[in-house]
Amino acid sequence: MIYSHSQNFLFKKELVEKLVDNCHFKSTDTVVDIGSGSGIISEVLNKRVAKVKAFEIDSKYFDILKNKFGNNSKVEIERGDFLTHKFNMSENPLQVFSNIPYNQTTKITKKILLDEEIFENVYLVVQKQAAERLMGIKEGLLYSLFILNKYEPKIEYEFKYSDFKPVARVKSVLISFKRRDQNLVEFKDDKFFKDFISFIVMQQRPTILERLEKLMPARIAIELLKNSGINNHASLYDIEKSKFFKLFQNFKLNNTSFHSKVEKSYQNYLRINESNVKTYRTRPAPKNEIHRPHHKRS
Repeated sequence: MIYSHSQNFLFKKELVEKLVDNCHFKSTDTVVDIGSGSGIISEVLNKRVAKVKAFEIDSKYFDILKNKFGNNSKVEIERGDFLTHKFNMSENPLQVFSNIPYNQTTKITKKILLDEEIFENVYLVVQKQAAERLMGIKEGLLYSLFILNKYEPKIEYEFKYSDFKPVARVKSVLISFKRRDQNLVEFKDDKFFKDFISFIVMQQRPTILERLEKLMPARIAIELLKNSGINNHASLYDIEKSKFFKLFQNFKLNNTSFHSKVEKSYQNYLRINESNVKTYRTRPAPKNEIHRPHHKRS
């Protein structure tokens, strides 16, 4: 899969330097740059950290990187797919600063923020809409809670369209994910937490109480919500995200007889979501859709 065709690259070195400096990387850090392109980010990182791991799958850009950094022992150029790369868990924690391919945002962020345990502080240039989804603003609540369990997200910078080549056609931001000293949910409860949240999200009901009534009797659900400081009539996006963690802890401690009902809910969510994606991909294109050659897409 060629990522670079879906990328708009940063090209103003002084802007990249400013953004990297604001990340306060340590001189001993190893920083990952995904979809490095012509290497402007790797070049800036090279002067500030101990090692840069630059991933580039496009042969044209890989050759550019080799010419630029071929004799530089601090820049390790990886010719291959970041998504399938196996990281050595015995390495020190890795940092990330990357202008990632926008059409791979979901897969890349899932690998970095959810599937791997080796990444510490993460800085990604992404579409603003994607950043808001990762933070659970108006959509994306499920994954945003899973991310929030491990990281503190924050939009650090909002770019101009002209900060990219080719000029961007969507609003872009730099979003950070700072690794927590301790997860909000104990590691041993991670799967249980994902099942519980997935169960709630999959219930197509307007209020949190009505969703919980699919799991337990109303009187018990009302008590659970009261103890968690949540309004019975709140919709999912009305609820402060920290209260979902309190809701889970109360459910875990006080509602053990209902635990089995949420088992495999996350697995079911993934299966349903994948099925929906496959249906979307195989659906005939609308007649009024204008086909754009692959190299014209951003």
